[in-house]
Amino acid sequence: MSGMAAIQFLKNFFTGLLTAADADEQQKFFAEIRHLSIFMQWVGIAGYVGGYWLMPADNHFNATHGIWVMSGIAAGLGISIFCRTLPMLNVGSVMLILSVTSGFRGLADSVSNPAFWVLPMGAIIGMTMAPLFSSSSLYLLVSTGIWVIFGYGNFPLNPQIPGEHWPELIIGSAVVMGLSLNICFRQLRQRNHRVRRDLERLAFQDALTGMHNRRSFTERAQQMQQRKDTPSLYFLMIDIDNFKKINDAFGHDFGDQVLKKTADIIHQHAGHHLSGRLGGEEFGMVFEGDSDAVCAFAAALVRAVHGNFYPQHAVSISVGIAELISNADLAYSYKRADASLYRAKSEGKNRYVLA
Repeated sequence: MSGMAAIQFLKNFFTGLLTAADADEQQKFFAEIRHLSIFMQWVGIAGYVGGYWLMPADNHFNATHGIWVMSGIAAGLGISIFCRTLPMLNVGSVMLILSVTSGFRGLADSVSNPAFWVLPMGAIIGMTMAPLFSSSSLYLLVSTGIWVIFGYGNFPLNPQIPGEHWPELIIGSAVVMGLSLNICFRQLRQRNHRVRRDLERLAFQDALTGMHNRRSFTERAQQMQQRKDTPSLYFLMIDIDNFKKINDAFGHDFGDQVLKKTADIIHQHAGHHLSGRLGGEEFGMVFEGDSDAVCAFAAALVRAVHGNFYPQHAVSISVGIAELISNADLAYSYKRADASLYRAKSEGKNRYVLA
């Protein structure tokens, strides 16, 4: 393996540890989990400070170790509070969790019979932080770190539990339960993300053709209309000729096929220009360019639709064109394009008219 390949492998490995989601899902998960993660970190800090104050008077607390623990806690909490991405939130969470774990290990070591506290504290911390990670690999890595910190020097010492394999059984059970919690929460978040993404798609995408629906098309057209650096814009209202007759003669299933095929032709010809389905057999486009260019485009689109159906079926479109005025309401250009479309229909259909 070359040096660059090794670096890329390590980069992908650690990226996979920090997060196991695409960019959009990462951002959504970050927004949802950030406040909960910070709250849980404060709970961990409060538990550590409370444990310190509840220690018996004859403890052997190591102040230097306590300073290092508080430094790690402060660094982890600071990263979590000021971070703006999920990987950095994971870094802060890991740093604080391991620091708090080290702190509790220090508290346990400063009293008699420290091994007694290892199992309950390790299980509590391990399972509490399980829902905070979007990657099960990262959770397992952190869980391993927790048990190494708590268990080093304490095992195979048996903490007053009969049966020499009880500690291993309890640790294994705690890790499995924590992993199960992590997977369940992660699947719920992913399912919630997919449902929300599907709802957003349904809200802005036409279900039959896959184009922008009327709402999405209108919002984007208004945004383009308000841009100061936009060249001349033209609004095209496109209508399939005699569509009711097509439905009556061949049925609604064939009518849907005509809609989808026409939508595909419009989308292919539109390229970077905004296009969408306005409703029924009506489509819309916002064309960026001058009057000559939009007329040439409309003529080519009319020919393309007619040519793709002819001679099997006499399907054609009519197009009404109006300039998209920047300082006027979108409805004004919509009305002018509609009037041009009416003219195209009255002049014989299968053509375009520029207002």
